[in-house]
Amino acid sequence: MKVGAVLDSFGLEIIDCMDAAASLGMRGIQAPLGHRDIDPDTMTETAIADFLSQCEARGIAVVSGCFYVDGGFEPDYVERNVARTVKLLELGKKLGGSIVTGHIGMVPKDEKAPAWASIAEGVTAVEAAAADLEVLFGVETGPVAPPLLRRFLDATAGEMTRVNYDPANLVAMGFDPVAGVRDLAPYIGGMHAKDAIKGKGEVPLGKGEVPWKEFVNALRTEAGFDGWYIIEREGGADRVDDIRQAKELLEAL
Repeated sequence: MKVGAVLDSFGLEIIDCMDAAASLGMRGIQAPLGHRDIDPDTMTETAIADFLSQCEARGIAVVSGCFYVDGGFEPDYVERNVARTVKLLELGKKLGGSIVTGHIGMVPKDEKAPAWASIAEGVTAVEAAAADLEVLFGVETGPVAPPLLRRFLDATAGEMTRVNYDPANLVAMGFDPVAGVRDLAPYIGGMHAKDAIKGKGEVPLGKGEVPWKEFVNALRTEAGFDGWYIIEREGGADRVDDIRQAKELLEAL
């Protein structure tokens, strides 16, 4: 199993996050695009080269990128956020990621709703940019039920659009993370290894309601997933130890 982490999940300065990842024996990291200094509007080519040099010195590499744009591609945000997303994809590619993932907004059940059209427009535009860059665009799972997301992707997605599967986001919304794998299997191209309890939110991996053994088995057998298990930790008093324990749990499956 290839286990990495979102770089800033360690909750330290970026260089210290690199050191923490390396100390845990990780070889791959996910770049938090648009966070801290890893931003396409401020990161110069020199800064990119230095970032990659620092990674190489620690024996780690950027395998993917993730980002968040407020509102996704919903009607009031689509034009602004498509432009921003394309910039983030470009930076992710320069850093070496093969897939860049983010949220697209709340897909409505009604295909005639304005939000369906605007989110489809955004995904189509980003898909075209992803094809030019030769980098995958990963749609993050979240508030949308997996069967609905599958219906939306079947209607709009091309070959460069995939799903970044986050079981914790689904658990938090009351969805079954294992059944969701079956719904989205043809599209799964990345994942966040994160845990949650419905009504409480994120907890350390292994202490929530994600049935990890069953979930990983579904990823392998139903979706044929053999990519990176990217640990994401958004809080906690000792994130480094939480990530260490998460890595050990995953590697034991």
